[in-house]
Amino acid sequence: SSYYGVPIKVPDFFIEFITTKSTIKPQRFLVALDMKHPQYLEEASRGFWKRFYQDNKDIAEEDCIAEVGRAAGMNNEVLREALAMIKADSVKMTLAENTKRAVDEYGAFGAPTIVAHVGGKPEVFFGSDRFELLAHIMGKKWLGPKPADAKL
Repeated sequence: SSYYGVPIKVPDFFIEFITTKSTIKPQRFLVALDMKHPQYLEEASRGFWKRFYQDNKDIAEEDCIAEVGRAAGMNNEVLREALAMIKADSVKMTLAENTKRAVDEYGAFGAPTIVAHVGGKPEVFFGSDRFELLAHIMGKKWLGPKPADAKL
């Protein structure tokens, strides 16, 4: 975490969580947002990461999912709709199709799998240590994990 300058606090319940819980509801919530309210997708994605790796919350719980939605700026109507869509067949099917495509077309087997479409073809990278290679194929200069001139 210090290498990238990203504060991470692995939850004490990490092993229990990954062996007994499922992230299917947060994944479906994100798919619902992508389908109906994509303007909230990035912030909600970051919100799940922060809730788990910084706040050490159980992101599989519906109240935590709602917290993520509110923090992303959703009003009550949008939040209710997105939460209800978690159970929708269209959302379930889209998530299954996205997962199948990631595995079948790109060979994804874990996270992070990054697909960059460059020159009309997909370039696939696995692992957070591949940003330098990603920058290279995109014709960008890699300034390292914490560039001194970054204005984040």
